[in-house]
Amino acid sequence: MLRTHSELQQSKMEITGDLWQNHNLIFPSIVSTHLGGSNIISDFMKYLEQANVKQIRFHDLRHTAASLMLNHGIPVIVVSRLFIHARPSITLDIYGHLIITMQSEAAQLIEELVTPLNCTTLHRVTPRIASSQQAKIRDCHIWGSLKQMPPSVDVKL
Repeated sequence: MLRTHSELQQSKMEITGDLWQNHNLIFPSIVSTHLGGSNIISDFMKYLEQANVKQIRFHDLRHTAASLMLNHGIPVIVVSRLFIHARPSITLDIYGHLIITMQSEAAQLIEELVTPLNCTTLHRVTPRIASSQQAKIRDCHIWGSLKQMPPSVDVKL
């Protein structure tokens, strides 16, 4: 897509000739100057229509990016700095609802990391096992004795 855009931009440069002001912009105006906000929005809407996707506000891209970052474990402090929020608390005020949904994932991770698994719980283990649990199961087979394993706590997988 960017290659096509670059070729289109090159042809515009040839057409406009001396009027073209090279500012090394990826998305310049018709005469290569900075795009105004209304140009960006109208082009964005045009691209959405061409792609046959739902019309959204341009600003929604910002929220989508932040949501994706937070849902994939990027720390709030990093997202806050990328979005130039004055404080991470602003990011939390806006996107805190996403972090709440991640609490059960965090609780599951902590349980997997700190809950010992011994041989008596192996019969309850399903095929979907986290790597930390697989290592505990391997250790169980290696040691082979319950006396050498820590006391069991029910593991919920």
